[in-house]
Amino acid sequence: MRWVLPAIALLFACYLLWLFGKLRRLSKTKARLRRATFVRQAKSLPSRGTGSIRRRKE
Repeated sequence: MRWVLPAIALLFACYLLWLFGKLRRLSKTKARLRRATFVRQAKSLPSRGTGSIRRRKE
């Protein structure tokens, strides 16, 4: 009976490590997806280079 409590504690620790790894991977995936969406939106916007230059009135 002495090995029951340490076995349960070990299983619980392994479960927590697995859960932590899964959540970390999920947050990395979300961050990558967010970055890709931002880049896609930035590319679809018209470039601000020459369009924003105001011409002088003569």
